[in-house]
Amino acid sequence: MNAAGRRTVPTIAGFVIVSILLVLWFSHLPLVDYPNHLARLYIHYALPNNAYLSQFFIFKWIFTPYLGLDLLAEPFLDYFSAEVAGNIVVSISLIMIYSSTIFLDRQLNKEKWGLSLFSGIFLYNGALKFGFVNYIIGVGFAILAFGAWVHNREKTGWLWLVLSCVLSGLVFVMHLYAFGIYAICVAGYECSVFLERLITERRLQLSRLRVPFNGAVSLVVPLLALQLTELSANYGPTEWGWGSLRWKARALASPIVFSDYFTEIPLLIAVSIILVGALATRIIVVNSRMLIPLIAFGAIFAVMPFMLLGSAFADYRMPSGVAFFALASLRWGNTSPARINAVSSLLAACLAVRVASVISQWQPAQAVIEEYDAALKQIPPGSRLFVLLDRNTSFWDDHMSSLLHVAVFAATKRGAFVPYIFADNGESPTRGVDLLKLTPAYRDYQNIHEIERYDYLLDMRKHEAAIGSAVSLKEIARGQTFVLYQIR
Repeated sequence: MNAAGRRTVPTIAGFVIVSILLVLWFSHLPLVDYPNHLARLYIHYALPNNAYLSQFFIFKWIFTPYLGLDLLAEPFLDYFSAEVAGNIVVSISLIMIYSSTIFLDRQLNKEKWGLSLFSGIFLYNGALKFGFVNYIIGVGFAILAFGAWVHNREKTGWLWLVLSCVLSGLVFVMHLYAFGIYAICVAGYECSVFLERLITERRLQLSRLRVPFNGAVSLVVPLLALQLTELSANYGPTEWGWGSLRWKARALASPIVFSDYFTEIPLLIAVSIILVGALATRIIVVNSRMLIPLIAFGAIFAVMPFMLLGSAFADYRMPSGVAFFALASLRWGNTSPARINAVSSLLAACLAVRVASVISQWQPAQAVIEEYDAALKQIPPGSRLFVLLDRNTSFWDDHMSSLLHVAVFAATKRGAFVPYIFADNGESPTRGVDLLKLTPAYRDYQNIHEIERYDYLLDMRKHEAAIGSAVSLKEIARGQTFVLYQIR
């Protein structure tokens, strides 16, 4: 390794460490759906020896393309708590996304690589903050698999074909949407290479079709494996409704903007100006072989529905994953080192602002989450907990709260039942692929909102109002964002 290469290693390590430091520093990750995933991990590990949880839940491994967190956390559950195991997996996933983006950048752009060092700007994106952990894990595997494809695509023999099928299958089982992004990248890249050589050589050679054929095989194998299982028809409906312009704008801004508009919107504007300005002045150029995949992503995003195969936020997730492929598709142009250093300095400043903004959001949430843990320790194991949310808020504001589902994990650790945990009730077509199942006695609780059927009420509304005369409530705990009652 030459001197420049030796300087590159600590630079990469420094950027990665700074960007993932937040996950390692904070005990609790305030990500919207994350408590539901942690509750499933806890139930999976504790169920055989917990009589209280076993009356509510059944855990069963099934083949499904949403296994990212469960598969990766499995080796850690014997040694760490569910929350620590989950945080370890999230940390590994963010490291994987960052390092794999750098790897892909170096495969695509060779000596002109470098923009991927600033991947941390997009690391704490809307998909992560929504707690779509399986998808985030899948994105990391998709970037790595695509980088491996670009590096090894010209290799011959069955060994590489088998390995590419394995990598493709790994992406598939982590998350279906991440597999879709990977498939578009492979297909679009191969189309670009094929057209490039067709224009250069001005004749079609059948030997050139070997690599695209191998790519097609590696993409088809996981889909065939899914079709051979009984679960292929259980992924729920697709609602072909196009989102509003406002919703699409939120989704398009999601690689940076989620809830802290005061810092995130100016940061989005700054990053956009830097990148667009650098592209306009050719300080940065787009890798020509990635133009077709990037155009395809734009077209698909424009028509993608909110609900796809029973999973919500389909269009919202896409930009947060594609952002890393897009960044790796950019390379430095033929310009002066001074101009490159200027753009690098501006992006480094944006990265520092991004890390600071996440710290400012996550720090206050630590005490609030601990309040939920302390309060719910007062309810006896086997209790049924009804969570009352503020239904006067809008759909977006309701789901944007990072503490929306925090009570699920806090109650589960106590051996209590919360109805809106991620579990299959045997009826809903959108929940047919969950590893966690409700027992027959509790399947109807996901559709029951009569408070008197429960033992405790957690009021998370922003205002207090009369519950009704049908029940008598006794306050047993109060926090910054909730009141806990016993139902009599």
